[in-house]
Amino acid sequence: MRNSSTSHPAASLARLDGKIFGMPSKPAGADVPNSDATVAAGNNDRISAAEAAVILGIDREKVYRLMDKGRIPTYGDPHSFNRIRRIDAEQLRDRGEPIPLSEAARLLRRPVGVVRDLVANGELHSIARSKRPVFRREVEQYAAQHPRPQEAAVPPPGREGQVRTPAAARILDMSQSNTRRLAAEGLLPADRDDAGNYWYRLEHLELAQAAAAAHERGELPAPAEVDP
Repeated sequence: MRNSSTSHPAASLARLDGKIFGMPSKPAGADVPNSDATVAAGNNDRISAAEAAVILGIDREKVYRLMDKGRIPTYGDPHSFNRIRRIDAEQLRDRGEPIPLSEAARLLRRPVGVVRDLVANGELHSIARSKRPVFRREVEQYAAQHPRPQEAAVPPPGREGQVRTPAAARILDMSQSNTRRLAAEGLLPADRDDAGNYWYRLEHLELAQAAAAAHERGELPAPAEVDP
C-alpha cells in the first residue's frame, strides 16, 4: 500500500522550482504588497522577470535585485514566474534610472534642498531609504517644464555669466562661509573684485556640482574637509 505521506513528484518540483530557476526562496505571501483580491483587474497583467528585463533594457539578474530591494513590487505566490505587474515595469522604465539628490540638483540647476522639497511635495517620485532616491528621466522632464529662473540681479559689465557668493552657495547647497572658504583656498575657482566680493562662473559651479555627484556615486575620492 502506498504511503499517503509521500509527496507527489509534481508537488516536489513545485517546491523546488524557486531553487531550480533562481527565484528567491521566501515564505508564501512574504512578498505580496497587495493581495490578489485588492489588485484591480485592469492592472493585473502579470509578467515574468525575463519579460520585465526586456521592458527595462536590463538583464534578468538585475530585475531580481530590484525585486529584492522592493523597487519592483511583486505579487502572488513567491514560486510563481509571473509576479510583476507590467504597469510597474513600464512606469520604472519611463522614470529612468535612479540617481542621487546631488545629481538631480545638478540637472535642475537648483540646490539639493529644493530637490528634497519636490520629493516631499510629490512632484518627484522617490525610493525610500535609498542613496539614489529620484529618477533621472523624471528630473529631466521637470527641468524642461520648469526652467530655472534667471538671477534677479544683473551682473555688472565684465561679470556676465558670474554670480556672487549667496547665489553660488544656493547652487552648491552649502553655507556662504564654506563657499567663501573654498574660494579663498583655491578649491573653487572665483574672481575677487576691489570690494572683496567673490564672483563665481556658472560653468565652474556646474563642474563642482558634477564632482559632488560623482563623489556620491563613489567615482571620486572624498574632497578635503572644510570646517563650517
